[in-house]
Amino acid sequence: MTGAARTVLRGLTWGHRRAIDPLRASAAAFARENPSISVAWDVRSLEAFEHQALRDAVVGYDYVVFDHPFIGTIAQAGIFAPLDDILGGASSAQYAGPSLDTYRWKGKLWGAPVDAATMNAIGRPDLLAFPWPENWDDVMALAADLRRKGLWIGLANGDHHGFLFAGSLMYNAGAPWHRGDGATLNFDAHAFEDALERLMSLRIFAHPDCEKWNSIRLHDAMTQADDIAYCPGTYGYATYGEADFGTRRLGFGPFPGTKAPHCAGTLIGGAAVGLTAHSRNVAAAGAYLRHLIDPRVQIEIFGMNHGQPGVAAAWDDKQLDARFNGYYAAVGPTLRAAGVRPRFAGFGIFERAAGKITARCTAGEISIRDAARQVSELAEKTVAAMAAAV
Repeated sequence: MTGAARTVLRGLTWGHRRAIDPLRASAAAFARENPSISVAWDVRSLEAFEHQALRDAVVGYDYVVFDHPFIGTIAQAGIFAPLDDILGGASSAQYAGPSLDTYRWKGKLWGAPVDAATMNAIGRPDLLAFPWPENWDDVMALAADLRRKGLWIGLANGDHHGFLFAGSLMYNAGAPWHRGDGATLNFDAHAFEDALERLMSLRIFAHPDCEKWNSIRLHDAMTQADDIAYCPGTYGYATYGEADFGTRRLGFGPFPGTKAPHCAGTLIGGAAVGLTAHSRNVAAAGAYLRHLIDPRVQIEIFGMNHGQPGVAAAWDDKQLDARFNGYYAAVGPTLRAAGVRPRFAGFGIFERAAGKITARCTAGEISIRDAARQVSELAEKTVAAMAAAV
């Protein structure tokens, strides 16, 4: 538009084709329909996405992609703008599983869910016969059988991912980390110790490098070599089921918990786009957010550019399901029954510290009992700090 001012919006997401490719494609499509507005997306690592202080990350950006455990901190710090007026009457039923509800806090909506995920099983169909495990006993039997064949179980025990796997086992067993709206921490030390016992019993059959891996690195390891056949639970990346992975294309399955329904209680992940308080172009920024969550955009742009859409319609789309090797049909029941982590201000600090303790346990540096004691003490200190802050 010659002579007209052009609005330039900037966003920040994490550096993986699941995250950046659909956002850049959506920005290009939006610009074709709105030539006076452009959106540029930058990337950061998964580690920064999960741990970088959002107060630092938002500087200079209109949008930041984030995960729901940061909601309490976001609301308390005033670094994002609520989206209720911008997104109108957003309905939970329009989104995959509890995706929308995870971004509601204290009566306000803080993120537009563009990406849905939870812990699910992944495997190599060329190395692993169907049916895949439905429960924990099946997992242990398969693990022993795979080792007899010279194959490994895969786990993502790096950083805080082992802690979140243990948390999914806890939720499935009926010991969630909070009751009600996620504003509290209700940590069951005995249930955590039991989850660690199960995790460590499986660790015997798992690849030696598991402590080095987060979910992305595990997916990479399983598509770059032929020695890991199955992982019972990690944050799933549907894009590894796409055809360009050739014979190492991954398949997907439900989370195999200890209690029926066995797929229930996995800790939901995914991501939302937040509008930062630094944005000075709220009208234009809001128009792009509405574009992002349009079901057509989610299916035809996100889904066709390695993305993992957040809307329910995409998870029911048979063409997308085939493109991603059955990911949506296989993982849908697990996602719909997923649990939500606490979201109070400071929960992220607890999660990171508990993750480090759990990682030391899975690496064999401390005992299960010591790890359970340390995380329990950490939970008690967190609760005490919350009470003192009121």
